[in-house]
Amino acid sequence: MTQQGESVREELADHEGRLRDLERWKYTLPVAAVSGVVAATATVAKAIGKA
Repeated sequence: MTQQGESVREELADHEGRLRDLERWKYTLPVAAVSGVVAATATVAKAIGKA
């Protein structure tokens, strides 16, 4: 019984870690996408200005 309880605790800790990683990505990805769009827009504006 004790061994099974320890196994459940380890699995729960693993799942909790995975969920935290997913949440971190969920909030980081939109910031990266906005940064990419801003950089692309700046590059296009710079290219149009030189033409």
